Amino acid sequence: MGGKGGRVSEKRAKQAVKAYKKMGSYKLAAKDIGVSVETVRRYCREYKQQTAKKRGQTRENVINDNLTRQMRERFSDDEIRKILKSGIEKPKTRTAVHDFAGQQFTFGLMTDTHFGSKYTDVDMINEAFDVFADNDCQFILHTGDVHEGLSHRAGHCFECTHLGYSAQLEHSREVFGQWTDTPIYMIDGNHDRWYIKSNGALIVEELCKGQDNLHFLGHDEGDVDIAGVKIKLFHGEDGSSYAFSYRLQKMVEAFTGGEKPHVLVTGHTHKALYMFDRHIHCISAGSMQKQSKWMRSKRHASHTGFYVVNMAVNDSGVAWFEPRFYPFYQ
Repeated sequence: MGGKGGRVSEKRAKQAVKAYKKMGSYKLAAKDIGVSVETVRRYCREYKQQTAKKRGQTRENVINDNLTRQMRERFSDDEIRKILKSGIEKPKTRTAVHDFAGQQFTFGLMTDTHFGSKYTDVDMINEAFDVFADNDCQFILHTGDVHEGLSHRAGHCFECTHLGYSAQLEHSREVFGQWTDTPIYMIDGNHDRWYIKSNGALIVEELCKGQDNLHFLGHDEGDVDIAGVKIKLFHGEDGSSYAFSYRLQKMVEAFTGGEKPHVLVTGHTHKALYMFDRHIHCISAGSMQKQSKWMRSKRHASHTGFYVVNMAVNDSGVAWFEPRFYPFYQ
């Protein structure tokens, strides 16, 4: 029968449930089997719990039977014994720890100033230097075509405000002479090298000899080492690609492992772009020259502006890199 608060027999609980279902109420069921209403409620609850427990045990048996069957299908008895004997190691989890702290550097980037071109606005260059100063840039990088040069293209001489080697050199010295406090590292570009090709004159190297904070790194490319981080400057003589990123992608692809820089800065195409590939921070540095008629005739855009870059350096290389482009809208 089951005492008060004791375990109810399955038979008695089933009797209470049957009476409840037949009568439709706990009160009538209690009268039918001769117990209190509360006792009927308790018997019904107990029956429900017993039924649920049986269902759970049955489901567990089915799962265990399926696992046993799958083990038997896949492994022999000997293999199962070896598995049980050796045990199965749980995969070890590891949390990677990265150090993004480091010594911080701020530097300016400009390229393709084309001193001597009527499409170069010196006020823009002076404004760029003002921004470099406001951001406390520790050094400035220039990736070539410092001067407009003089080509054999018909009508090019009419696009120059300063015609010839001496006039363009004097003009660039006048502008850079206003900015003597910050180191400026530069390479020459194809426009600068027109003077080399015509008569062997090294106009960018000559410019740097006349001012202590100007440093010539080489023809077409050069490297700067900042606390162990290698920054490569590159100009080139190739043309613009249909996709702005393609040129940088192909350059990065061509580096062998030991020659890869941490940072690559390019000029020549007058395009502004930042990308990260093969662990190299790549910047196409835009241009300080506005779009010329020749560029417009070739349907080449000119992204006129300059960059200020913040980066942190630690033992792993570049911890983080933050380029900011300042565009001039023509």
